[in-house]
Amino acid sequence: MNEDKLKQILFALQEQNKELLTMVMHLQVSNNELKEQLNNDFYKVYEELYNQKEAGEVKDFLESKKFIVGELNDMTGKESAKAIERFNENYEFMEENLERIFG
Repeated sequence: MNEDKLKQILFALQEQNKELLTMVMHLQVSNNELKEQLNNDFYKVYEELYNQKEAGEVKDFLESKKFIVGELNDMTGKESAKAIERFNENYEFMEENLERIFG
C-alpha cells in the first residue's frame, strides 16, 4: 500500500473521529438543556402545589406537566436514535478504513 493511500485513509479516520466528538458534544449539550427544562418544570409543579389552590386546579396543572415531560422524553428518544444511527454509520466507515489499512 503506498504512502499517499495511507495518508488518505488516515485523514478520513481523523475526520470521522472529529465528527464523532462533535456528535457527543451536541448530545451532551442537548441532554443538559433537556435536564434544565425538566428541572424548571418540576420547580413550577412544586411551586403550584404549595400555593393554595383547589384540588382540581392542581390535578389539571400536574396533568399538563406530565404531558410536557412525555414530550421531552420523546424528543430525547428521537435524538438518541439519530445519534446511534449516525454513530453506527461512522463506526462502520472507520472499520472499513481499518480493513483497507490492514487488508
